[in-house]
Amino acid sequence: MNRIKVNKPLVIECLAELSDIEYQMKAWISGMPSQATGFYDTISALFDDSALGEALIKNNVTFTYSIDEMLRLLDRKITKLPKNMVTIDVVKSPTWLEVKKLAEKINKEINCEALGTKCRR
Repeated sequence: MNRIKVNKPLVIECLAELSDIEYQMKAWISGMPSQATGFYDTISALFDDSALGEALIKNNVTFTYSIDEMLRLLDRKITKLPKNMVTIDVVKSPTWLEVKKLAEKINKEINCEALGTKCRR
């Protein structure tokens, strides 16, 4: 089976957006003109445009086993959000706080892995 190649810089960029509430309020809710992104765009970029979603299904390991498991959990948490919620309600929901914290943890783990250091938990 061919290994799915993931656009890892895009994954990291999307995780940074998902973990930054200040950015979300400016770009997603206030519609900051220099930012042409939104919640649904970021999720689509993370799992579809980067090929991460397919890789998490087909690859044995994409980042590390631990990081891949956290990314699968992130996907499940995002999937639990109601599809018809407006962005401001998504960002204010308790589930979103879990998504934000998990995205931040995953981003930190990926950066530590890239630097070859152990992350503090």
